[in-house]
Amino acid sequence: MDQGSMQGMDQGSMQGMDHGSMQMQGGSPPPDARDPNAYSGGYQLGVGKFALGNTRQLMMADEHNFGSFLIDRLEWVRGPNSNAASYEAQAWYGSTYDKVVLKAEGDVKKGRLEEARTELLWGHAITTFWDTQLGIRNDVGSGRPARNWAAFGVQGLAPYWFNIQATAYVGNSGRTALRLSTEYELLLTQRLILQPRVEANLYGKNDPALEIGSGLSSASVGLRLRYEFSRQFAPYIGVERYQTFGNTANMIRADGGRSGGIDMLTPRYIASIAVAASAIFASTAAFAHPKLLSSTPADKAEVAAPAKIELKFSENLSTQFSGANLVMTEMPGMSSHDAMKVAAKVAADDDPKTMVITPAQPLMTGTYKVEWRAVSSDTHPMTGNFSFKVNSAIARRYVCAIGVAAASGIVLSLWSIVVTAKAMTGAAEYAELSSHVFGMMLSSTAVGIGWLVRIAALAACLIIVMCVRRMPTLHFDIFAVLGAVALATVAWAGHGAMHDGSRGYVHITADIAHLLAAGAWVGSLTAFVLLARAQQAASLESVEILNHTSNGFARLGTLIVATLLATGVVNYLLIVGPTIDGLATSAYGVLLLAKLALFGLMLGLAAANRYLLSPQLEIAMRSGDHAGAVMTLRRSLLTEASLAVVILALVAWLGSISASRRSLMVGLALLPAIALAQKSEPKPTFQVWKTPGCGCCKDWLSHLRDNGFDVVTHDVEDTVEARRKTGIPDRYASCHTAAVQGYAVEGHVPAREIKRLLRERPKAIGLAVPSMPIGAPGMDGPAYGNRQDVGRENDGFTMYVANKSGDTPTQSLVGSPGAVMRNMSVADLPADVLAAMALVFVTWIVLLVGFAWYLRRKHGVRRHADARAAIHGRRSKKPRRRALRRSSGNP
Repeated sequence: MDQGSMQGMDQGSMQGMDHGSMQMQGGSPPPDARDPNAYSGGYQLGVGKFALGNTRQLMMADEHNFGSFLIDRLEWVRGPNSNAASYEAQAWYGSTYDKVVLKAEGDVKKGRLEEARTELLWGHAITTFWDTQLGIRNDVGSGRPARNWAAFGVQGLAPYWFNIQATAYVGNSGRTALRLSTEYELLLTQRLILQPRVEANLYGKNDPALEIGSGLSSASVGLRLRYEFSRQFAPYIGVERYQTFGNTANMIRADGGRSGGIDMLTPRYIASIAVAASAIFASTAAFAHPKLLSSTPADKAEVAAPAKIELKFSENLSTQFSGANLVMTEMPGMSSHDAMKVAAKVAADDDPKTMVITPAQPLMTGTYKVEWRAVSSDTHPMTGNFSFKVNSAIARRYVCAIGVAAASGIVLSLWSIVVTAKAMTGAAEYAELSSHVFGMMLSSTAVGIGWLVRIAALAACLIIVMCVRRMPTLHFDIFAVLGAVALATVAWAGHGAMHDGSRGYVHITADIAHLLAAGAWVGSLTAFVLLARAQQAASLESVEILNHTSNGFARLGTLIVATLLATGVVNYLLIVGPTIDGLATSAYGVLLLAKLALFGLMLGLAAANRYLLSPQLEIAMRSGDHAGAVMTLRRSLLTEASLAVVILALVAWLGSISASRRSLMVGLALLPAIALAQKSEPKPTFQVWKTPGCGCCKDWLSHLRDNGFDVVTHDVEDTVEARRKTGIPDRYASCHTAAVQGYAVEGHVPAREIKRLLRERPKAIGLAVPSMPIGAPGMDGPAYGNRQDVGRENDGFTMYVANKSGDTPTQSLVGSPGAVMRNMSVADLPADVLAAMALVFVTWIVLLVGFAWYLRRKHGVRRHADARAAIHGRRSKKPRRRALRRSSGNP
């Protein structure tokens, strides 16, 4: 059949069958049509609507040095004449642009170094794909003269990703050389890699001593097949054809060797079986592909508008060529085709493995996609993306709760400073307190300054809460920091305020570390309990977060426990000393033992959660039935949190009593014996009970010594018990209590009145100066206007002779109404008041830190990119990219 003559079969003449005249329905394709060869999601990162921009815009804010060491060839060579071992290694250190490179290669035959070459080079990046190198080269070998060369070279990636090296050498006596090499990596699978290689050596003049001729001296063609168990260990097998040419071949042949030759001699074939390995120093893996380990926010997370987005990778990043795009893909009233790029700054973190994206403006409610490209320091690239949702309304409920907590803390702090002032001045009624008292207390005492810092931190929380109502961006980290600051101020209300100088600094530092570690533990417990609550347990995502954070808390938990133990030991040695005498009989020791017992129980529960319940939860999640495992973990967490609350109460109590309470009681019981013994002494001796940090007490003691008294001091946490033992009424309380020859002395009593008391020896309990009047001995320094007791009468304060029948006023002391404190600690408060205050403050501040921790973990948790896939038993199928040197797009 003549098909060409059949009517209707001439396709060229058929209407509508002329493909050259056909037009696509709807016009030409859009200019930003997706490229199937692009990096991620079909979008090219170098051009088009979603381009990352030029490389200068992608430059990281910081540049980090890195170093690597690579053994590229370590092989046993089997040749036609003999066997030999060969090696080739290199190490480098520097930045993306400039680095120092050390190269070494050689052959070992019959136990001797047959030939070795070492190069020390400085490399500098001149373009995206190319480096220049400048340095020196040294050639040595057994029975061979050494040769030294100056080296000038270039290396990099040619199009289609061929790795090319070309180095020119200039030696002494007019010697010149040129070495050319190229190789290519062909990925057969994700781990099996075929690597062809070609090398040629050329010399400018003959060197008979080394059997090297001018011109093309030698060339080799090799093929290696390696299997990468990891990026640090890859064994290979290979075959190589080696050939010498020209004068070099003639010299070797004249010496009776097998020089090679195209037509004259059989070329030598080398079959090698070797192991290539790399060892890494600093923090960079040699020739490794960067992998996204975690992100904040996590993939698929729904969060309040983050101030920054953090990406954590497995390798150090090249700061010039790594970058990211932040794209809004969905928002209320926005079409899914109207995705728009969000202006943001991409920079490096202090950690060279972390990339930080900071939006230029607060993010609005919607769905966002992060498209990232990470190029490691050794130029290997990787790309990927993840998405998250921003819902500013999520955090508003928690923000309001934090605001209420901060306001409550300010109110409680205002109440506490009034109670503290009343207790420290000995005022009978709150109405007796004047503004001068509060001014002196807030400006001249450690506890007052700490109170101001606490108020400032809480006020800052309130200010941020008010700003959140107008700004969708919420910095949850700031709440945690402010809570930590407020918590740290509690240290100045504890035993750490007892000491001066370096001992005091050490004690305060240990107290702060102890408080912050305890706050982190209790705060994390609060977060875990909230994540494990019933309504959250129904959400698979919440359970995934609980599982991930409970496992990820292990390292931080270890640090917390170590900090608590270390600082606890330091505090015990500073408070009690290197002894355990009386630990089981004193109130302080009993409370400390109870605290340690509860701490041990908490530690046991934490270990059970980490090593038993958390693994059970992970196994239950794989089976799909995780409700029971979550409930078991929740009960354990609640028990641990309950123990923490009891420990907080014990800590508040411990901070209000003295470790030497027993020695105080023994001293007071011996007052009569002390009085009888002092009758025969030629010089009166004072027994004084005071708080360690009281500066005015020290000045009063100096006043006594200057007037001929001997003084024995007893530093205690609280003088109330000593005062009551001596019989001085509480309404005449002051900052210290003393006893001399059977009489009690309360407060800043002048030495002349004490001498009059001992001379006249009335039937009385002793002398008392209520509160701490300005102008009394010890209260008469520059801080008090240099006012002094000069013996005038009717000038403000009255000194009393305390006796059983009543209080008899004696002469007046110069001073002005009011009472002042100087360098005093809140440890002077009564135990019940201090315990209540400490319990309220510690509990409230720890809950604030815990709440911030919970919000951080719940709405900004760092989670492994493949966590969801791993839970459901799937592995990522993302192909690994070839090595690419600092590219900004497809080469």
